[in-house]
Parts: sequence; C-alpha cells; structure tokens
Amino acid sequence: MDSNTAIALEIIEEHRRRLIDYINATIDSLENILVGTSGKEGFTHPLELSQNPKVFIGTKPRKMHIGDNIIDVTHWKDIVEYLLKDCCKTKNEAMKKLCGTLAGHKRLILSAEPEKLDKPMKIADNIYFESYFGTEYLLTMLFKILDLSEYDYHAVTVELK
Repeated sequence: MDSNTAIALEIIEEHRRRLIDYINATIDSLENILVGTSGKEGFTHPLELSQNPKVFIGTKPRKMHIGDNIIDVTHWKDIVEYLLKDCCKTKNEAMKKLCGTLAGHKRLILSAEPEKLDKPMKIADNIYFESYFGTEYLLTMLFKILDLSEYDYHAVTVELK
C-alpha cells in the first residue's frame, strides 16, 4: 500500500469515527430529551459540545464539564461566555486579531466596539461577542472563533436539563 492510500484510509476512518460519534450523541440527546433522566433524578449523560450544533436545538444546558471541573449553567450563552473568556486568557492576541474581521451573514461576530453589535457580550477589554443568536448559530460561531484561535474545546461535555 502506498503512502497516499494509507493517508486516504486514515482520513476515511477519522470520518467514520466522527460520524459514529455524531450518531451516538444525537441518539443520546434524543433519549435525554424524551426521557429527561437516566434512572436518577436530574441525571443526564454528558454530551460532547463539539458535535453538530443542530443536536442542541430546543435543549437547555444544566452543567458543563471541562476535565474535572463541573460548572453549573442555565443557558447556552453561559457556556459561550465561559469558553470565550477561557480562550481569551491563553489566546488573547489571536482573538484580538479576529475582532472586526469575523462576521456572520449580516453583522460582526467579534468587535472591539460594543456599539457595533446588537447584543454585545463582554469577553475581555476591547473584545465583545455578538450574542443575539439562537442556539445553533451561537454554537457555530463559538466553534469558529475557538477553531481560529486554536483553542481545544473537544473535551468539553454538557449535561442537558
């Protein structure tokens, strides 16, 4: 087997793994929504945050897990704010470079000037995030910023209400 074939097979296997993870997470999410618990009052199986944001439409977060840390949350915006502020602690320059350049369909996503945003969320001095979005687009923009800042969020999981 030549090296190009080996690389192609690795890519295919990675896509297979991601697809299986996505299907499993989607089914887990649907079960959590329908059942609400997994046999224990208030317990739901944590879902990976990094999956397709469509999975989270119509849901509300309860807790966010980052390593051994468990953070109580009530809204998706709480998660977005926490992760963007955490990203800003280590990737501040990368986020500053994105200010004024990263835009959605009609408006800026990150700006140094809050008045240019409909609903600015303060992340740090001179870094504001446009938070006037529904769950899917809010998470999509979060992932875009974190990816461009090279912040690893793939181990973050979320428990739903």
